[in-house]
Amino acid sequence: MFRFLHLADIHLDTTFLCRSESLRARLRDALRRAFERAVGTAIAEKVHAVLIAGDLFDNQRLSFVTEEFLLEQLRRLDAAGIPCFYCTGNHDPSGRPPRSGNMDWPDRFQIFGESRPASHMIKNASGEPLACIVGAGHKTSEEGANLAASFPKAESHVPHVGLLHTQVTSAKEAADHDRYAPCAVEHLQGKGYAYWALGHVHKRQRVADDPEAWYSGNIQGRHPGETGAKGGLLVTIRDGGRVETEFRAFAPIQWAEIVLDDLEDAHTVDDVRRRVAADFSAQAGKDAAEAWMLRVRLAGRTPLAQELRDPVQRQDLEDSLCSALDDVLEVEVKADQVAPVVDVDKHRGEPHSLGSVLDLLDGIREGRENLNDLIPPDALARTFDSEEEREAYLHSLLRDLDSEAAYRLLREGAA
Repeated sequence: MFRFLHLADIHLDTTFLCRSESLRARLRDALRRAFERAVGTAIAEKVHAVLIAGDLFDNQRLSFVTEEFLLEQLRRLDAAGIPCFYCTGNHDPSGRPPRSGNMDWPDRFQIFGESRPASHMIKNASGEPLACIVGAGHKTSEEGANLAASFPKAESHVPHVGLLHTQVTSAKEAADHDRYAPCAVEHLQGKGYAYWALGHVHKRQRVADDPEAWYSGNIQGRHPGETGAKGGLLVTIRDGGRVETEFRAFAPIQWAEIVLDDLEDAHTVDDVRRRVAADFSAQAGKDAAEAWMLRVRLAGRTPLAQELRDPVQRQDLEDSLCSALDDVLEVEVKADQVAPVVDVDKHRGEPHSLGSVLDLLDGIREGRENLNDLIPPDALARTFDSEEEREAYLHSLLRDLDSEAAYRLLREGAA
C-alpha cells in the first residue's frame, strides 16, 4: 500500500489586489494556515509522501515571513520522515527562480523543475520500493509543450504516480486557465501509471478513471469564482492497484455566492437583507469555515431596481450585510441584472415605440427574428465555438429586457 497527500496551486503570497491592506493580510495568512493544516494532516495520517503539483508560489513573490514559514513546515515533514515532491508550474517556473532558488531546502524535499520527466523511487524502512514518483516542471511561465506526452511508461510493477502542472483540455473550467503544458486524457493513458497528481485547474475533479487522474483543486480560494471548500486529496493505492481518494478541507476562509432572482415582493432594503441572511445561514451551516467572503447576485424584477443600481446605496447594503452576518469578512453585491417591475403586457401591440420594441423582443424569443443577424459578430467581446452557442448566450441576455425597455421608455416619455 502507498498513501500520499496530493496538493496543488497553493500560491503562497498571492497579492489579493483591490482589497484593503488588512483584508489582504488576512487572506495571505489564510494561505499559510491552509498549508500548515495540510502538513499537519500528512503527519497525523502518516502518509508516505506529499505531492505538490505546481504553483507553490505566486508570480515569483515570496516574503521573508513566508520563506521562514515554508521552511518550517517542510522541516516538520522532514522530521516525520515524509518526503515532499514538488513540480514547478507557470507561476513558479524553474527557469526564473525567485529567492527560493537559494533556500536551504530539507533533504527530503525534491523539486521537479525540468521539462524532461525525472523519476524518484520511494522505499519503506526495509528498503523495499513502495512507489515511483515521475514528475516534470515548467521552465518558463508560458510552457506550451505537451509535457505529459513525454512521460515514460512504467518499467516495473511498483505503482507509478505522475506529478504534473497541466491543462487537461477536457477538464471542467479548463478554459478559465491559460493553456500551459496542455494535454488530452489520452496522453495520461497507456503508460501503466496508477495515478496522476495534477495541478493548474483550480476546480477539484477527476479527469480520468483509467488510470485515476485528479486535480486536487487549490488549497484556499482566491477570488469569488472559487467557491466551496478547498483543500487536498488523501490518496491510497492499495496492493493490487485499487485507488481511493478522500477530500480533506484545509482552507480557513471560504468564498460563497448567493443568487436571489425572485425579488418582486422585496419592497425595502431590509427585505433584501433578511433574504440574504437566511440564504447565507443555510449555506454556511453546510460547510465548516472560520470566515467567509460573500458575493450576492441580485437579478430579476424588483421594485428596488433603481436603488440597487445606485453605487452609493449598494455600498451601504454591502456594509450593513457585512456587519450583520457572523464571520463574514467582505460582501460584494452585484445588481446589474435587476429590472424594474412594470406592467409590460398592457403596452404590447400598441402603435408606439414601446409597442414596437416589445414586438421585436417577442419575435426574437419566438424565432420570428434571427438574433445572430440582428447583432454582428464583432459586437461582442467574447468568442463562441458555434452559432448555436452564440445565439444561446444572446437569448440569455434577453431576460427581463422587456421590463427594462418599458421602464426606460416610459420614464423618458414622462420626462
